[in-house]
Amino acid sequence: MELAYTEKTAHLRCPERGGVWARLSRWDESLSASLRLAGGHWWHLVKGVARSGDAIFWLAAAAGMFFLLRTPTWQEVALRLVQAIVGAGIVAAGLKRIIRRRRPDGPPDGLYPIHDRYDLPSGHAVRAAAIATALSPLIPDWLTAALALWAAAVALSRVLLGVHYLLDVLSGIVLGGAVGLTLMIVR
Repeated sequence: MELAYTEKTAHLRCPERGGVWARLSRWDESLSASLRLAGGHWWHLVKGVARSGDAIFWLAAAAGMFFLLRTPTWQEVALRLVQAIVGAGIVAAGLKRIIRRRRPDGPPDGLYPIHDRYDLPSGHAVRAAAIATALSPLIPDWLTAALALWAAAVALSRVLLGVHYLLDVLSGIVLGGAVGLTLMIVR
């Protein structure tokens, strides 16, 4: 499904046309490039942090909590976790289809799938922030703080690896927080 693309909205999706979005996009690309790791031993650690935000890992954790631990508390945490992952996925995928900002030239080792060529917002950042926010009323404060730090690390790792721009992850954190808050409200 294509959205209407008019001269009025062209500047929002086409940075080469100029305007505020073009200037912001160029600044974002330049700053993000200066943060990108070139490789080395830190690159592998950062890649591990980035991968810790993959949906499959968290869905497996939710399944384990729900089916293996079998207590109402853990089952509630598992269900909230799945809701956060699904909600974050819907928000991130929907906005990527609307905005259609291309990813930076990422690492050649296939860190992100070819089918996900759009980058704004970062799905990993949305997911991580949604998980941390949505689980916060169900877990101890120290674990909430640890999840918040983890979410920030996952978001930053995406920029350091060169698969997202800084604005992608910042918007992802905000959107993920909104998804998590929504889940807390509509409980």
